[in-house]
Amino acid sequence: MAQADLQVSLESTEGLKRRIKLSLPARSFEDRVAERTRVVAREARVNGFRPGKMPVKEASRRFGASIRREVAADLMQESFFQAAERESYDIAGPPVFDPPDPSAGGQFSFVATFEVMPEIEVADLSDIRLVRPEAEVTQDDIDGMIQTLRERSRKWETAERAAEEGDLIVADFTVSGEAAGDPRIPGKDARFIVGGGGVLEDIDQAVRGMSVGETKEFPATVPEDSPDESLRGSELTCEVAVTAVEKPVLPPLDDAFFRTLGVREGGEPAFREEIRKDMQARLEAAIRQRMQEQVLEAIADVHDFALPEALVERERAQMSEDLRQRVGLPEQSEQLERIGELVGTEAEKRVKTGLVMKAIVAQESLTLDANRLRERIEGMAERYEKPQEVIEAYYGDERLLQSVEQTTLTEQVIDHVAGLAKVDTVQSTFQDVMSGKPASQEGAEEQA
Repeated sequence: MAQADLQVSLESTEGLKRRIKLSLPARSFEDRVAERTRVVAREARVNGFRPGKMPVKEASRRFGASIRREVAADLMQESFFQAAERESYDIAGPPVFDPPDPSAGGQFSFVATFEVMPEIEVADLSDIRLVRPEAEVTQDDIDGMIQTLRERSRKWETAERAAEEGDLIVADFTVSGEAAGDPRIPGKDARFIVGGGGVLEDIDQAVRGMSVGETKEFPATVPEDSPDESLRGSELTCEVAVTAVEKPVLPPLDDAFFRTLGVREGGEPAFREEIRKDMQARLEAAIRQRMQEQVLEAIADVHDFALPEALVERERAQMSEDLRQRVGLPEQSEQLERIGELVGTEAEKRVKTGLVMKAIVAQESLTLDANRLRERIEGMAERYEKPQEVIEAYYGDERLLQSVEQTTLTEQVIDHVAGLAKVDTVQSTFQDVMSGKPASQEGAEEQA
């Protein structure tokens, strides 16, 4: 089909939506129908005809309607994208076609409705203000991490005493009251750690000081912030019988324990240094994450433009599917609509920030830093036994490489924005940074 044969006229414009009419000589359509019919006549396997011997007229009689529909669909797609290229439409999503107009005389004429990408004028990024938390890994932080690692490797042994905080309790429960018989309430051989938050606070408090063989009855109230809305505020009467009390036994700080965490020589000094390096790397990653989150939030706030519905819907569908798989819902679930509502706002934000970042890349002529890409891949490969093979695998797989390239370029854009923005620093702690506690602008100003 020649470009000159295709006629395009704009019918309407509304925001990012465009409605255009496309027309080309009817012979373009009929010639394709005739060619497709000849192909079907040669290739179709139909009783009564030898392969390749079906008459074209018979093929047209049997398959003509479906052939015309297929050719029309193909020709509309081809014509639309040819027109989009010629008219320089920056298409945001797939077009929707009206059926061809049968009254167009000697023309194959149809209408396409589609969305275009918004034109984005990048705001003055120097007006953005960010807060960067600063912290260091202290000896107390290292001691706390070592204690956590020891607790993860703890063993349990029978305690010849009453239950204390940190002990593992095994108990039988009976419950009466508003939630009596509810299977979500612990029953026989319930196991929980005192002070570990695994049971209602009233139950946790009641078992303290109890010994094996003791039974106690007491009231318990389900708190108003319980995840189970149906139980909030329920008044219960509990009877608990303790059948076992076990105390934790932490592994000693010796070479055997160090080896379980990958430190094979150097004793405790080498172990503590390895812990420090790991915590420092995690701290730096958390600070980078904080800065990235602020940049993404800021660039969304300082730009205002219409979003293509097609892009938002595609992002919403992908996020909904990811969430559905994570929570283990079936593909046909009544909760899918609710999931779509939950991720709707976040989908809009992701589309918006993605479009702004693309505009920044274009305006600032940013290109992928090959050295930074290489460093990222090498860092990922270090965790494997044969890192060089992993590196080669990434560079040899276009899909894997594109994923890392996109992440790397995104980080470059974020660093670029942060370099232009006003950045205030605020002193923080390792624990606060890792827990996600926000660093306030007011705190930064007070320290300035």
